[in-house]
Amino acid sequence: MLPLNQFRARGQALRSRCLTNIRLRRAELRDASMTTNRIRLMVADDHEVVRTGLKAILEPEDDIDVVAEAGSAQEASRMADTFDPSVVLMDVRMEGMNGIEA
Repeated sequence: MLPLNQFRARGQALRSRCLTNIRLRRAELRDASMTTNRIRLMVADDHEVVRTGLKAILEPEDDIDVVAEAGSAQEASRMADTFDPSVVLMDVRMEGMNGIEA
């Protein structure tokens, strides 16, 4: 188990990477003249606390809609067809099929 300070540091690093990727995606959408469209985001992670945390961080953003959450890569693959997200934020290390295989 990680000490609390290391857990917080990893969480802050993850948040920073996520927001950087979202900012890059926003820039791509603006460049493509899609500024009126909101980013449809699906979060996929096998840890519920991570999904909940990412959702809490990203939902307040004006141009992001968290349209789905998945607890496995298999579930994410099925949900992607249903919810048609423009961005999928997926853990690459999950049991069964990993995020890269999905």
